[in-house]
Amino acid sequence: QGGPEAGILFNVPWNIVLSGIATFLSKLGYTKPDKPISAFADDVTFKTESKEHLQLTINFATHLGSWSKSLKFKESKSATLAFNSDGKVYNPQLALNSKEIPNLVKKPFKFLGKWIYPSLKDKDHIQATSKRLSELLLKTDNVPLEGRKKVWIYQ
Repeated sequence: QGGPEAGILFNVPWNIVLSGIATFLSKLGYTKPDKPISAFADDVTFKTESKEHLQLTINFATHLGSWSKSLKFKESKSATLAFNSDGKVYNPQLALNSKEIPNLVKKPFKFLGKWIYPSLKDKDHIQATSKRLSELLLKTDNVPLEGRKKVWIYQ
């Protein structure tokens, strides 16, 4: 870990696993225009039209990950976002490693550095960021430093 070859050594099994999942999804009827799988670094997203297909895909991905001996999908780092026929977010109760995957109905989830909220609106993200910024500015204001040093912290 940490060596210059680490990225390549990660990418080899990861690309094999992603290719296997893409093949599996194509056998379920999903094609590239549907974009049933998206990946960036070590984040991956599966999109299917039914929770049954998604559970099958999760099970297959878990199997391939265990085959690689180096990749493990974790429910604590996973989340589900499912919509019913009315377009409302609901909990499909999917499992990974025999544990229920957290759902966005209950709490937001960080994906590729951005918080995703159940409403799927940026308003929630903006409010949370503004609140956090206010807390940090207040904390900085209460630090016993002279003005120019506080300005340096603000930058």
